[in-house]
Amino acid sequence: MNVKNEADARPVQPSPGRVDLQKFRTSDGPVYRGPFQEVEPFLRWIHGVQIFFDTKDVSNSADRIKILGNLIAETNLQSFYANEASGFLTKSWNEFKIRMFDFALPTNWRSGLQRQVRKLEMSQDETFLEYSTRARTVQSLFNFDANETSKLGDLQLAQFLVYGLPDALQDRINERQLLEVVPFAYGTFEKQASASFLALHRPTVPPAPTRSTPNAPSNLARDEFVWRVHSYLDSLGLCHFCKKHCGNAAGACPGPIDRSRIDIPSGFATPEKPANYVAPRAWSRPTTTPGKPTQPPAGRPSTCAASVAGVTNTTPLEAQVSALTLDAAIREDNRWDTYFDNEGCFPSLEPAAVAALESLESQLLPNKISKAEQADLADAIAGQTGRA
Repeated sequence: MNVKNEADARPVQPSPGRVDLQKFRTSDGPVYRGPFQEVEPFLRWIHGVQIFFDTKDVSNSADRIKILGNLIAETNLQSFYANEASGFLTKSWNEFKIRMFDFALPTNWRSGLQRQVRKLEMSQDETFLEYSTRARTVQSLFNFDANETSKLGDLQLAQFLVYGLPDALQDRINERQLLEVVPFAYGTFEKQASASFLALHRPTVPPAPTRSTPNAPSNLARDEFVWRVHSYLDSLGLCHFCKKHCGNAAGACPGPIDRSRIDIPSGFATPEKPANYVAPRAWSRPTTTPGKPTQPPAGRPSTCAASVAGVTNTTPLEAQVSALTLDAAIREDNRWDTYFDNEGCFPSLEPAAVAALESLESQLLPNKISKAEQADLADAIAGQTGRA
């Protein structure tokens, strides 16, 4: 008798593939609150429901239909469920879902999503990754429960996505032939297109001030500035070419040329340049004869000196980028993308690296021009023929 009572008290185990609905926690699932016949909210909800069923291991169609009733808070869909759910308990989950789609979504709802894809356009305040994520979301909604033949493919999505980009970014993507890669991988396309976007929208940073010329006031013309330097060197008996007391006549110094930093005191008054000026011979040594005044006369430099920029042969940016250019990096990257997958031996450049290279490339030409100008000015000060 006791054995029979214990058997009756033992909890009833659900059949294989079924769940105990009395103990099942529906509060963990997503709840649909409308609005009614809005495509995106409903598709997001039903997609979340299917993930919920998979994670909770709910595979039986009847169990799914019964549990779904606890996840509906929208009035119209609740009415549909109350009237029709019981008739599908002996049918499949897909049959019930198709009927629910017919009721909850407008006619030709996929066509509406397809129009959204074709009219994709990137707004001014969103990044490329945000724009791409928005497009991928519409693609996932369009492909929900669709046949393989009617799904929107990644390449087709990327083409529509590019049509909605600004012209400058479209040109960059077309130049790099990102849509021509076979086989096409959306992840690789997204990463490389994002790198181009970052490069185009990188804030313009003014170049660092280069130690380019001696302390020339901005309002001095080139010839006036060269004369200021010459007159200062003459006052010290220094050679224009080697900047030393070499004792050579102007133009006869064997060198080497000195383009190093020159300190012109802030109190140095530049004299008028004579019409028949000829550079004097440099002193052979500093003149320190007894009785010679140690204080400079009026118009000569005072003891308060101001640091003056000189002419440099190279810039830090040139030393950093050397012969590497952005186009070479992109060509190398695309070449290896043709032969290797995303996990191959030669991964493509990260977006930040490509953006940095593009920024360096854009600054390289101005630096070369500036370097040439400074070299020309230094040679003019040194009195080299063919320069100034």
